[in-house]
Amino acid sequence: MTSRKGKRSTMLLVLIVFLVSIMGVAFPQQTAHATKAESGTSSIKDKLTSTDGLETQVDKSTNTFIDKARHVGIFVTVILFLWLGYCFLVAGFSPDTLRQTKIIWMAFLGFLAFTFWTENILGFAFGIFGIDVQTILK
Repeated sequence: MTSRKGKRSTMLLVLIVFLVSIMGVAFPQQTAHATKAESGTSSIKDKLTSTDGLETQVDKSTNTFIDKARHVGIFVTVILFLWLGYCFLVAGFSPDTLRQTKIIWMAFLGFLAFTFWTENILGFAFGIFGIDVQTILK
């Protein structure tokens, strides 16, 4: 009987991953490059003559990256919360299902913490490479 529940949970996980990947295709992100007509310049060299524009672009890119990371964290947190509720409803007193629910609970708490402390967590990760995110976000 637990084999069926395991298969059902696996199929649910595959469905969630599939839907997330479809969302990436259905809602394409803004491209990083611009055509000559959109940018008004003819080459990258012209864009790099002043570092102010490059600095502004790096600031925008970092803010966009952190915002997207937060949105992904919120999305995964909501999905894990719904999956956790489903697992609690169908668990009964099965020790295997409750063990699986504990793992989902830990993942939910981890993504919830990531959602609230995105800047701190990514700041630590970027700090390893020598990038100070806190000064970029100000």
